[in-house]
Amino acid sequence: MQVQFKLTFEDYLQAQRLHSKRNWQHRLWFVLSRTLVPALGLLYLLLFVVILWRTTPSVWLFVALVCGSYFPFYPLFVRLRLRRCYRRTRTGDDWNFVEVSEESIHINAENSRSDLNWKAVQSWREDKNVILLYLAIAKFIVLPKRAFSPEQINELHSLLSRNVQSAIQNRLHQ
Repeated sequence: MQVQFKLTFEDYLQAQRLHSKRNWQHRLWFVLSRTLVPALGLLYLLLFVVILWRTTPSVWLFVALVCGSYFPFYPLFVRLRLRRCYRRTRTGDDWNFVEVSEESIHINAENSRSDLNWKAVQSWREDKNVILLYLAIAKFIVLPKRAFSPEQINELHSLLSRNVQSAIQNRLHQ
């Protein structure tokens, strides 16, 4: 089976979200960092600006404003950091060509070429948008599902089930 795609920033974000939700502790931090951290930041700002502004020296108010402003915008900072990481780790913005067979996985990109034996794939995970092929704990190949037809996805699932030892325990139900 052969597919081609351009890996977009949205694909990269989806892959990072899926990777960051690999167990309950990571899922909990994912939720808290996008809800509780900004809420506590706003509370911190309100405390200093509304309640303590008269009794606090102006230097400390400035420090509180700068520090407190970080937390409400934490999700934005995370997204900006991920965008920077995406730009720095990309080898090119051209098309990626992926060929998956019973024997191996071949990937051709603008500036790189990889031939992977199935033994190199330690595990895999998926959600409704992407499939991640893990080569190590935090090293994975992103395959956006939009590049595959439904038949190709079924074929890929079959190949993964046959060739990756931990395939069954890593598949997430959609």
